[in-house]
Formats: sequence, structure tokens, C-alpha cells
Amino acid sequence: MKIRHLFISPGHNFFGHHGQPPGTYPVEERDEIECAAGSGIRGDRFFDFKPDYKGQITFFAWEDLVRMWDEIGVPDDQRDPSATRRNVITEDVDLQALIGKEFSVQGVRFLGVEECRPCYWMNGAIRPGAEDWMKGRGGLRASILTSGQLKVGACFDLLTPLCQSVWVSARAGQAREGFPLLMDRYGGRGPLDGILSAMEAHPGHAWLVVACDMPRLDAQTLRLLVARRDPSRLATAFRSPYDHRPEPLCAIYEPAIEPALRRALEGGRASARDVLMGNDSLLLDLPDAQALDNANDPAEYEEMRHDLQA
Repeated sequence: MKIRHLFISPGHNFFGHHGQPPGTYPVEERDEIECAAGSGIRGDRFFDFKPDYKGQITFFAWEDLVRMWDEIGVPDDQRDPSATRRNVITEDVDLQALIGKEFSVQGVRFLGVEECRPCYWMNGAIRPGAEDWMKGRGGLRASILTSGQLKVGACFDLLTPLCQSVWVSARAGQAREGFPLLMDRYGGRGPLDGILSAMEAHPGHAWLVVACDMPRLDAQTLRLLVARRDPSRLATAFRSPYDHRPEPLCAIYEPAIEPALRRALEGGRASARDVLMGNDSLLLDLPDAQALDNANDPAEYEEMRHDLQA
């Protein structure tokens, strides 16, 4: 599941307004929201609304939103995802399939409760015909089971559908609340330290390693990597379109590569790229030359991410 947009609103514009004009509370787009177990989203209109409320958080699929805009004829300059009044606009997930199931997004656990059924207000907020179109595909209402934060476009969203579990590799002082962590064991000596530490903490597992500073990385690129994986090789990685060397931070590392990683780290050659080049690795051509471009600082990351959304 990828998060494309996050929204909250401090008050009700439609809920409880039957027979009255709609409210005028603003819908605020956020890069990050705080989920509180059993209560809702801090700052949102339904926070602590009532015990065991079914709609503590709501989800809507970006794919359905675009299809609805096209089919009911919403003009380009009126295509506003906040008009759905859903909190989380998702990509690459079947929300209906999550009804009645527990699921995790960016380390936060939810229970899918029921469809977020549309009401007649959608005809005014979006366009006439929206209510009928959204019936049966109005999104998902969910309960929040554990507290934590959701962020737009985080790597977690891309990895969750492909992996049994997702972890954040970190060194001392980098820990972020709400994410399951694997701490470096060798003093924070670069990516090689994180990869080897992960393999030692969970021996016998293959690892899909992705850097957190690649805002252009998409689900299609990762699915190709997983589909082309060769477990008989020590690793599967993309070949950089710029220098044709392996990209070590979008790669799958098989359990058998662990001794080579350890030798490199203990020998002072703390380069995961050199390990991939010096061992039996399968290198794939990258379908999008810019997919693995990395940002050098938070400002550049946000600039690259917003260029994609524009």
C-alpha cells in the first residue's frame, strides 16, 4: 500500500448536517498524521468521537478516484482528492479485501471494519453522480489498533505488499517512534553495516534492501526486481544506468551472501556495491533510468516527491 495523500478536518461539514447547509471547516492536507489507538487521528473531526467508533480512520483508493473523475466527467481543474472527505488516499491495494482483516501500514496496525459508504453530499462535493458511482467502492472505514505515524510516500508503503515484514535499519540516535527497528551492530559503518546486522538478527532470510532517499522509486520497479530474483545467485540488483555498476540499495540479498558481507566489513572495505561486483550477482536493466535517483537532503527529497505528484 502506498500513501498518496493524507487529510484531516477539524470539524464536520456534512456529518449531522442533514437538512442544513454544509459546514465550512477546511480540509487540511498533511505530509504526516498521528494515529492514536482506539481514538482516531489527532486533530481530525472524529478523534475520540465515541468508544469503539468504526470510522476512526478512512481510506480511499487513488485508482478508483481517477476512474470516477473520468467516468462522471469531473473537469481537470476540479479534481480535488480532499473532496472525498477520506483521510488516506492509497495506491496499489484492494481496500475491499481488507474488510474484516487486520493489516499494517508503516508499522501502524488497523482493523478494516466496513465499506465507507457514500452519502448524497458527495454529489455536491465532487459532482452529480458521485454518490451512485461510489456505492460498493466508497473506500474503507477502519479502527486503529496501535499508535503511530503515517507519512505520504514512505518506502514502507512500497515494501509491505512484497515482504513478510518490513524493518527500518538505523544507528544510534536515528530511532523513529512507530517503526520496527534493526540497529546497526558495527558502529554505523554505512549501508553494509545495516545489511549485515539485519541478516545476523534474522538468519536464513533473504532481504529486499531499499534506501529511504529514493522518492522516484515505484511499486512497478520493485515488483520487477522481485519477479526476476534468482535465489541461486548471491544477490539480485539493478544495474545503474549511469555507470553500469550494481545499485546495492535496491537489491535482494540471499542468505548465502552473509559471509562475503562480513569479510568486506571486517576487512575495512565497507562497500556493499563492491561485494555485489565481486560475487555471483544477477544484474538487471533498470526500466526507468531515474527510478533510483537519490536526494541529498530533506529539501531536495520533498522537491523531487512533489514533482512526481504535480
